[in-house]
Amino acid sequence: MPSVAATRDPDSRQVNNLLHTLRGEHYRHEQNIQRVKARAPVHSSTSNPTLPFDQIYAARAVEREPPATVRPSPPLRLGPAGVLEYAYPRGRVPGPRPPPSWSGLFHDDSRRKGGEPQANAECAWRSNALSLIYSQLLPPTGHNAVPIPRLTLLCLQYLDSLYSAQDASEAFAEDVIPYLPGHLRRDLMRWSAVHDPLPTTKLFALAESGGHVDGELVVVGPRASLPRNVFKTRRPSHASPAHSQIDSTAEEGGPDAEDSWDSPSFDERVPQPMQTLILLSITLPVNTLLSFPPTLTHLALLALPAPSPIFRLPRVCPLIEVLDISFNNWLSKPHADSQSVLERVEWDRWSRLKVLGLKGTGVGEEIVSRVNKGRWIDVDIVGVVSLEVALSNLSLDF
Repeated sequence: MPSVAATRDPDSRQVNNLLHTLRGEHYRHEQNIQRVKARAPVHSSTSNPTLPFDQIYAARAVEREPPATVRPSPPLRLGPAGVLEYAYPRGRVPGPRPPPSWSGLFHDDSRRKGGEPQANAECAWRSNALSLIYSQLLPPTGHNAVPIPRLTLLCLQYLDSLYSAQDASEAFAEDVIPYLPGHLRRDLMRWSAVHDPLPTTKLFALAESGGHVDGELVVVGPRASLPRNVFKTRRPSHASPAHSQIDSTAEEGGPDAEDSWDSPSFDERVPQPMQTLILLSITLPVNTLLSFPPTLTHLALLALPAPSPIFRLPRVCPLIEVLDISFNNWLSKPHADSQSVLERVEWDRWSRLKVLGLKGTGVGEEIVSRVNKGRWIDVDIVGVVSLEVALSNLSLDF
């Protein structure tokens, strides 16, 4: 027969369980009445230490990991219109690496290739020397802008590379030149003057019968030179049947002879005058200078190896608007009768002069008052130095 204590233990446990259940239900009922959110049960474990870990295991303290370094984002560049700009052409664009055929578009890739430093330096110098006169031409030449040439210019460069041999000038003139309009031949001449100067034969193969390309001529030495009779009036050796018929009609005094100026073919028969002449590192004889066309409005005589009597130019070319005589060190030196070449120039004869380039000549600021004397609008003079620098240059020369 079981003992009394054994019979009381199950009953007492059952009563305790009922009381615990009732207390829980009463607690939850009060929580529901008060609309209190339920809390997650807290599980207690006697296996966790009651003291901090580094106090229990001082010799094996856990080091805190340093915070992850965040790479700073590149600054955003906004253009004049408030539009986000990438670093190109001043740097790389977002995305994968460009293919090898695009390497010429990035300055870093060109330096990595290790191109010829001397050729790059000469190209940069020519670009700087021609920057002033090119900025005054119409249409403007963007050789200093983003280094992405137009598609037409890329095709012209490829055609030029096909006739790169020394004896290929005649073939170039026969196979390519007849199919190029004047403005494309002019663009090729401007680009070649900076990046790859053309030889004399190929340069004048681009030129028309008047010795210029669409009113311009750019000659860069020492690969090219000026022929003696380049500026003299040239007449075509053969005339087309249409032209000969028009000339014969005009000579006979036909009824349409007086109205021939209004015909559609009149502009084709009248040659375009030469307006722009650019000479870089070219020997300029006096006879050639005196034979300059009087229709010139833009003239650049850059880095001439020998002094030239440019004081005669106002009487030869009275319509000059832009004159660039930069990088001629002999301009600041006495020429004759203790006078420099610029002091002998009759500046008042150039009434249309707007821009005068004197970069790298060492000419002082005293030239400003001499050039602008008697003018309503001052001439924009580029490249003059202060009086102290000019006097120091003179003392060094002596």
